[in-house]
Amino acid sequence: MKISISRAMSISGGNGPILDPNRNKLTKTEDFTATVWNDASPNLPTVTANAITAPDGTLTADLLTAATGGTSSMKRQNVSSIANTVHYMSIFLQAGTSTQTRLLLRNVTGGVNIADATITWTAGVPSISITAAGTFVVMSPSSGWYRAYGFAATGATATPTLSMSIFPDTSLGTGSVYAWGAQLERYSLTPYRRVA
Repeated sequence: MKISISRAMSISGGNGPILDPNRNKLTKTEDFTATVWNDASPNLPTVTANAITAPDGTLTADLLTAATGGTSSMKRQNVSSIANTVHYMSIFLQAGTSTQTRLLLRNVTGGVNIADATITWTAGVPSISITAAGTFVVMSPSSGWYRAYGFAATGATATPTLSMSIFPDTSLGTGSVYAWGAQLERYSLTPYRRVA
């Protein structure tokens, strides 16, 4: 499978940039060592930066290793959004030592998990099950990488804060997973867009 990756962030018009409603709302999308991903402190995974070649051929993919015994150990980033709007979360994953990895999109303001799934790794191949809500899909592999994505509506809460979380190991709490290219966008799934 060919993975499409776009670095464009906006389209310029005669009067300046035209904002793309599908743009990636996250920042530091390839750097899980960044403090913006540390909202879940103190139960943070260890991050080995630039541990493996990413889907775009650069040495920019990180290894996330759960804190000892930390099945709730996660990397999480918060963003502000709008009510009653479908959001798509996505991330590229490759198997590490973990047997289960969790992905979660939460309406923090409303206190509701709106998309929640567990990925089970078997010989490096993921299968996905919905934990509580939302719809999730794992796309076909490319060089051992899988793009997992889920989508759900934010609900009626006005200007909600959303959080996207990655739990490396929800089975034993000591395993690891490779991660790269996190994305959160409105309305539809689009090719990955890097945000520094």
